[in-house]
Amino acid sequence: HMTATGFYFFPRQAGQRPIFGHSMDTVFCLIFIATFYQTFLVLAYHFIYRYKIVTRGLAGSRAGTWSRGRWKLRGIIIYVLYIAVAVGMCAVALTPTAKTRAIVPAEILEIYGIDLRDERTGFTVLAVKVSY
Repeated sequence: HMTATGFYFFPRQAGQRPIFGHSMDTVFCLIFIATFYQTFLVLAYHFIYRYKIVTRGLAGSRAGTWSRGRWKLRGIIIYVLYIAVAVGMCAVALTPTAKTRAIVPAEILEIYGIDLRDERTGFTVLAVKVSY
């Protein structure tokens, strides 16, 4: 939900059970973010594969002699690291704090009936604008 203070991302059916000390909603929002960005990683890996196939005979490369197993291993390692860093950064930057809960606009409660100011309700928030 886009508001004057930021972009709030929350599930419509709010859960109240904690997972690892955080609201289940916040954990599920982070899982959604991770699965959404996985497609970009797969596309990037596919682009590298297509580049290697198209330029196979044009120039020598150290990666040109890699076996399929080596390509798969490197892909898996990069994939795991990318997802771990992306979810870690989102967990640090987008999870709610006392400050972000305090400036949640009342329109979210009016429209959806979900009180994001409640500590048991989870969400992620991006681009918080604070009015002074």
